[in-house]
Amino acid sequence: MKGETSNGKSKLFEILARVFGGYYHCIQSDNLKPGNSSANATPDLASTLFNCRIVTTEELEGKLNENRVKQITGNSCVTFRNMYESSQGGIPTAKLFTTTNNLPDCRATEAFQDRVVAIPFMSRFVNKAPCTTSEQVRLNRYGKDEYVVERSYVGCFLYSFIT
Repeated sequence: MKGETSNGKSKLFEILARVFGGYYHCIQSDNLKPGNSSANATPDLASTLFNCRIVTTEELEGKLNENRVKQITGNSCVTFRNMYESSQGGIPTAKLFTTTNNLPDCRATEAFQDRVVAIPFMSRFVNKAPCTTSEQVRLNRYGKDEYVVERSYVGCFLYSFIT
């Protein structure tokens, strides 16, 4: 998910966390950056990819470890290990979502492009939004509301299981 600040990316993650509960987990963005060789322990990945449905990371910037992203998002068997433990493997059950203000640097091979989709977040949530709904929609500016997650997650939960 890509877009400027204050446009709802993190709020969407909060809603997903409420809907999916224990099947949702957030990992550090360093897990997707170069320099983490497969020989090193990757506890965030090892403990989540095989036990969750939704894995998120926020503020992904800079270069990506494209091979790692392809491993995580492909339907192939992968192996990761926790600290001081032997490796564990399988086909990941989790789908990876990440937020960024700017797209990270990558070579964008065909295999990578087939697995990654940039979803633009164009709306802005501001302190002083237009008063009418039609004006908010026309300007794509909406009021900040601290209760948006509380009011939205039940609808998101119902929608995800009805459709």
